[in-house]
Amino acid sequence: MISKFSVKRPYTVIVGVILVIVLGVVSFTRMTTDLLPDMNLPYALVITTDVGASPEEVETDVTAPVEASMATTSSIKNVSSVSYDNYSMVILEYEQSANMDSILIEIQQKLDQLEGSFSDSVGKPMIMQIDPDMMPVMVASADVEGMDESEVSSYVENEFSPALESVEGVASVSATGVLEESVQVTMDQEKIDALNDKIQEKIEEQFADAQKELDDVKQQIQQEKEEAIRDIRRQVAVLSVDIAEKIIRHNLDKEQDQMEMIDRMLDEMLTANR
Repeated sequence: MISKFSVKRPYTVIVGVILVIVLGVVSFTRMTTDLLPDMNLPYALVITTDVGASPEEVETDVTAPVEASMATTSSIKNVSSVSYDNYSMVILEYEQSANMDSILIEIQQKLDQLEGSFSDSVGKPMIMQIDPDMMPVMVASADVEGMDESEVSSYVENEFSPALESVEGVASVSATGVLEESVQVTMDQEKIDALNDKIQEKIEEQFADAQKELDDVKQQIQQEKEEAIRDIRRQVAVLSVDIAEKIIRHNLDKEQDQMEMIDRMLDEMLTANR
């Protein structure tokens, strides 16, 4: 039937083919290429720090409570976790039909309720939704002729990575496999103990000297105190003698005045009788 229609109406068929070709060319020129299409992955991560804790302590104090709390969230499919030194990572997988926006709000509410039971060393849990945009778009290796591994690592971190980050459209650049130089110091415990003993002896000698000075000062103060008491007693004794002498002199002068008065009265009486 199509062949019969094409024979009878060739111009119509030609016009239709031309339209299809034109539309195809226009669509092809205006179509954008998306190497990484937008995908909504039903995964979330809960990362919690616990500074100074071993993996066993992180598992007991952080990972297990977080797993138990996250297991009650809506549309949960699978819960897995990994405990490291100083931090815990809980991986949550949900059903494909789950609304991740509402799920993230529910996760935050659960963690807010759980946060009060953590110890002071546990940090605030951080929620991350797994997004394809988080994955690197380009992975490349770098090498510089004439440089060793340490120099190449320094060049990549200090010059090459900042240069790539300054390119328009680049969000971030991270380097892995770089060489980090470190110095390992091994201490001799016997020498440390000997040095500690010397320091302890010096400290004890200083304490002994300080105690001796305190005792000398205390003894000097006591002697000065006793001397001051003796001086006060001598002054009091001298003052008492002076006061007694003044009282006796006053009484003697008073008695002498009375005797003189009596003599005058007798003389006056004798004169009157004559």
